[in-house]
Amino acid sequence: MGTTRITSEGPEQPLSTSVVISTYSRPQGVLDVLESLSRQTVMPKAIYVVDQSPGTAIAEAVAKGSTLYPSLHGLTHLKVDFQGLTKARNHGLARVTTPVTTFIDDDVVVGPTYIEEVLAFFRGGHCVVVGGLPRFGNLEHRGGPPPSAVWALYRRLFNISRPGDTWRVLPNFEVLYNTAISEPIQSEYISGSNFSVLTAVAKDIGFDEKLIYYSIGEDIDFPVRVRRKHPHAVWLNPLLPVSHPLPPEEPWKDFILYVHSLHHYYLFYKYWDGHPGPMAWLDFARSRLGLLLMPSFQRRKYGLLPHLGLLKSSFMVESQILHHFKSVLRGEFPQWK
Repeated sequence: MGTTRITSEGPEQPLSTSVVISTYSRPQGVLDVLESLSRQTVMPKAIYVVDQSPGTAIAEAVAKGSTLYPSLHGLTHLKVDFQGLTKARNHGLARVTTPVTTFIDDDVVVGPTYIEEVLAFFRGGHCVVVGGLPRFGNLEHRGGPPPSAVWALYRRLFNISRPGDTWRVLPNFEVLYNTAISEPIQSEYISGSNFSVLTAVAKDIGFDEKLIYYSIGEDIDFPVRVRRKHPHAVWLNPLLPVSHPLPPEEPWKDFILYVHSLHHYYLFYKYWDGHPGPMAWLDFARSRLGLLLMPSFQRRKYGLLPHLGLLKSSFMVESQILHHFKSVLRGEFPQWK
């Protein structure tokens, strides 16, 4: 299958990957991922399913997958007593011995040539991280034009995440994205739903375990930290066959909004190494205002009057965070109330 130099030191090693799947209460999703992995033209050497769920549903799904898909080698169920995507990824990563580690969420499926194409990309020698670009059929602004001119204007006015000509992290820790790309490009961040990384680099940098629950923002934080050591080695490859059949969580659900907001404060402060200047804080405050108002206007399809219930929820979330402001910046998050 060929070889590649996976670090700047040491001999070349045969190129292979292990897959880490972190899951919480999605047994059918796990089975779907395993089924897609069973059809690979190049098989992963091992698959670790990190189970944060109560009960035995995931263990039963993994056992069923092992029976249904005997081509899967090294399929291992890892039951843990904690929750948190980043912590689960670190837990699975600690088991990996292959040169490359592939992280796949429990709500995506990959095409038959996915692993083969990932390893082929690494053979180019210039890549440390490569992510695929899943398509969300239910979101008009992912892979298509913005839903409306008002939607685009709103996001530009408050400088919050929106389509652009590249994939870039803004100083306020919002992002630009371009889902119209048709060739692999260097990127400042990736989709956290599916990506592969040199195992030695992943173990050196690690995933930030202060990020809780879905670890919203880790797909920006991890590549940012990789790029500080390897400036031109993070890539997005839209040619990788991957799809995201389940819809994402609605952004106005209170708890999701709370976690997103916590992480936004923490990662913005971390991005500036704890020293954002006055202009950075001003830009951040502008984006926070836009994000506070967005769920209520989004529910109203960006009409003139906000959804008052959602507006109240947004400001309750923000007030709870501001009450613990310094702790949040340190990644010491208060419990959801």
